[in-house]
Amino acid sequence: MTSEPRAPAPGDELVRTDQRATNGGRVSDEGAGGDQRGSDGAITPVHTSLFESTPVRRRILPRLATPAAPMGLSVLLHAGLLCVGAFIVWTAASPTEESPPGTNPDFDAPEFIEGPTAELVIEGPARAPFSFEPAPSRPLSGEVKLRLDPTPPQPETENMPRLNGLASRPDALERDGLGRPVLERAAPTAAVDRILGDTTNLGEVVFVGLGASGARSVVYVIDGSGPMVTTLPLVIAEVERSVGRLRPTQSFSVVVFHRARSKAGEADDDGAEVFSKRLVRATPGAKQRLCDWLKAIEPGGQSNPLDGLRSALALRPQAVFLLSRGIERSGGGLWEQGMGRTLRELDRLNPAPHDGRRATIIKTVQFLDEDPTGIMQAIGEVHGGLASSRDGAGEKGYTVIRSERDLAATIPTPVVKPAPE
Repeated sequence: MTSEPRAPAPGDELVRTDQRATNGGRVSDEGAGGDQRGSDGAITPVHTSLFESTPVRRRILPRLATPAAPMGLSVLLHAGLLCVGAFIVWTAASPTEESPPGTNPDFDAPEFIEGPTAELVIEGPARAPFSFEPAPSRPLSGEVKLRLDPTPPQPETENMPRLNGLASRPDALERDGLGRPVLERAAPTAAVDRILGDTTNLGEVVFVGLGASGARSVVYVIDGSGPMVTTLPLVIAEVERSVGRLRPTQSFSVVVFHRARSKAGEADDDGAEVFSKRLVRATPGAKQRLCDWLKAIEPGGQSNPLDGLRSALALRPQAVFLLSRGIERSGGGLWEQGMGRTLRELDRLNPAPHDGRRATIIKTVQFLDEDPTGIMQAIGEVHGGLASSRDGAGEKGYTVIRSERDLAATIPTPVVKPAPE
């Protein structure tokens, strides 16, 4: 059975097999068609079918000959995916429209009010709208007079509680220049009244007429020796009165110098007792504690005023009041070693800088007798008088209280008005 030749299909590769022979450098083709010579030399045409002599090989896709080809294809695929993702991200991040400019919130603008709004209606007398038209200018001539209401408004006092020793009726109250009621105190009798009572000349430290103006801190140095037995209650009463005049912004302390020990507060050394080893604010509570502390002071023994001054100056106050009786009667101590040595010791404790203004002003008060040694007078003159005055006014630095009458002359008498019927 002979097979009929098949027509080539598209995509078939036609391969012709050439059979060549080399004879002496001459190439002859056989089976490819052409002419063939016979034995008698005649040329006989030979027709050879290409499809019969040529095998057909079909190749649809080329072979993948190398193992790296799948890897390269994967790399190209992933690179394409990365490019697509980057393009999507860039498209989403780029602004599609111009951002609005920054704004400053205005709380009066309605767009800043969230939720339902309600109109606020204030009932009351209608007011004329503000007019921003400038008033016509008029030339100033003559005198410009300032009118003041001679009768300032009076505060309400109907519900004012009645206090012990104070008048609570409006017509019984004295008023100051601003029309405010001034509560008047009944005659002070107790020590607490002296502590909390006299509030005149606030801001100035005053003791029996001696003042230290502008001092923000003060220490009272009291002689507590035996000769002060009869005088000490009077001195303590005046210390309470002076402390009662201090403001809460001022500070104070008290030192009692004597060799004997008492039941009072902290002991600084063998020669002094201290109310507080630091300056305390002049609050009502601190003033009351001082009143209780002074009640425990027991005078006795000898005293050395320099012991008290050392303890006082160690607190670095701006003013010191030295309160003592006759030095010779108090026992003396270093005080008896002479004025020169005593003043040199005080200059060491309270030196004077180049401008002459010492850090602490020392005022001296002598009770009953004049100091025969002159040391109290010298201390008051050098450390508390003209030489040490902060304002150069030459304030008095020494005084003598000879009797209770002299002491009463330095105390302002409180005004007591009878309560109206």
